[in-house]
Amino acid sequence: KKYGLTHYIDWSASLAPALKSWGYPLNTRKKSRVMKLPSFLMRCSLDNLRYFLQAYFDGDGGVNRESRVVEYYTSSRATARQLMLLLLRLGIYSNVTKKFHKGADRFTVRIFDVESLQKFSDNVCSPESKKYSEVLSCKNKLYSQTLNYNLKPLMSSISLKISSKMKDSISIDNGRAL
Repeated sequence: KKYGLTHYIDWSASLAPALKSWGYPLNTRKKSRVMKLPSFLMRCSLDNLRYFLQAYFDGDGGVNRESRVVEYYTSSRATARQLMLLLLRLGIYSNVTKKFHKGADRFTVRIFDVESLQKFSDNVCSPESKKYSEVLSCKNKLYSQTLNYNLKPLMSSISLKISSKMKDSISIDNGRAL
């Protein structure tokens, strides 16, 4: 009864079934490497998707000033691919790079073209975010220095193939990678 505390609730026991159903691995030391995003994110409303992507960016995202790209960071290949698909739902094109760092693979989802950076700054990155000015600066610098390779037709055909596959099987749970 120290400090007026009379009851104790073990949240881990009550949250464990929900976390497990969302793909959160329990009792493993390498959670970050095997994590997957919950499958309901693939079906959620665009507003909720924007909120999620903003929160993820605020926590595990940033702006690479050298290469002028917006980045999301993860240790999970599946999460990186899922982030790429979630961004694609908003019309934001990205790619995934892999780097070996401190004994493990690290994945970076990069938003690199001017149109996608514009959509990201308009739809995902909130003006209240501490990183908003960096995103705008990155977008403006890239826009002024763009050589504008026209990848849009290629990316459009790729996104159509991906979206048709998503309609066929949205089973991201159950351990299936994209």
